[in-house]
Amino acid sequence: MKLVDYKNKSNNVMVLVLFPISVPPFDINRVTRTLKTIASFDGVELLEGSEKMYRVAGRDGSNAYIHEWDLIYVGKRAYKNIFGVDYLFNREISDLKDVDNFVLSFLDRFLIN
Repeated sequence: MKLVDYKNKSNNVMVLVLFPISVPPFDINRVTRTLKTIASFDGVELLEGSEKMYRVAGRDGSNAYIHEWDLIYVGKRAYKNIFGVDYLFNREISDLKDVDNFVLSFLDRFLIN
């Protein structure tokens, strides 16, 4: 992955959308609490349901949820209980755990606490 020029949208690899968490603690797991794990590999679980949804165990101890949507993946996670983060990326990138680590590293580097 790479940070790309915002002016050339054709080269965008990932889009991040941050929104404040107004009432901490934010429970990212509440929507998927009843879903069962179908398969698991290296911290990534495939969850049951009509669409392909994955739960990724983040290095920060929080889960990220990533689902397939058309030609992209859409991820959702909490960041330090301050922000909710949605991220979109191309489905050609297949290492979901690496993508979530990238998002955390990017936020750690560029957000001031």
